[in-house]
Amino acid sequence: MIDYSFATERLKNRLDPKGQGNPPASFQASQIGRPCSRYLYFTRVPEAWALRKPFGAAAQYEMNRGSERESLILEKAVDLLAPDFQDWIFQRLGPYGRMGDPRLQCYDQALDIRGRIDALCTHKSTGKTVAVEVKTMSVHTWERINRAEDFRDAADHYLNGYYGQLQAYLYNFGLEDGLFILEAKERASNGDLPLKFLPVVLDFEYFQAVIDRIKLAQFALRAGKPPDPIAYTEKGCGRCPYLTVCGNSPSTNGTAAMYDADLLEKLNRREELKADSSEYEKLDSEIKERLKGVGKAVIGNFYVTGEKRTRQMKATEARTQEFWQTKIENMAAKENERQFD
Repeated sequence: MIDYSFATERLKNRLDPKGQGNPPASFQASQIGRPCSRYLYFTRVPEAWALRKPFGAAAQYEMNRGSERESLILEKAVDLLAPDFQDWIFQRLGPYGRMGDPRLQCYDQALDIRGRIDALCTHKSTGKTVAVEVKTMSVHTWERINRAEDFRDAADHYLNGYYGQLQAYLYNFGLEDGLFILEAKERASNGDLPLKFLPVVLDFEYFQAVIDRIKLAQFALRAGKPPDPIAYTEKGCGRCPYLTVCGNSPSTNGTAAMYDADLLEKLNRREELKADSSEYEKLDSEIKERLKGVGKAVIGNFYVTGEKRTRQMKATEARTQEFWQTKIENMAAKENERQFD
């Protein structure tokens, strides 16, 4: 019997994210709708890019298959929307993947955004050009999305990205109208045909907020320091490929990170010295003096909280004394304890 296992291994090797070590040179249109400037920052930093959590071969295979399906869906849409829509421009499926058309390329130099529209077409009666974006998704997600705004309002950040992507194309091309074509990968539970056509209009107010997030990420890149994290959510932050780089967690919940290599080194040394009381106490005092006035901060694996307190002195002194109380928690140690509880 012939052994064909090599074919599966070859596919795994081709889908392996190893070797994808260079971050994109621009912000990707498909990502700018995520509500986190810190995420945008990490997509452009080589060290963070190298440490991001990969999708894995199976997920990458599914995404590639969805990309191949999109070209077939577009061809079906041309037929279904005729004769009301005409003059279609879209990427066709060739022997080596989708064949791009330069008229579909999107680049905003000021915001440094790059992307590629799935299709453009013209509405016959109004003469309006419409930007078309095709998405394939699980039937569970497909059933939840019934308006374009459902992408914007979703708890999942990757779905927010879909809305921002099409808004970026409308903004960059100076268009008013867009169209999402959504296909469910499985049969809908209610028996509906697994295809939806959702209209979109350019949302200036929404996209201004996107522009503000991009500008914040651009400033952070120039400064070499990431923006502060947003409030933690499981569907957003918990599924982010940069979570281990970011350090956000339910415990810190969006607390600003401090980037002080010397202080982090001392905190790590302090953790090692807990058994050696004399040196530990000396280092502990030095660290807490440095952290005086810091309300909340994340430094590496350490979560720091502090507050101003008062205490009544002895009656003979007859006065109240103010002092700063600092608490330092090792988040990695707490996580290990939870796993073995």
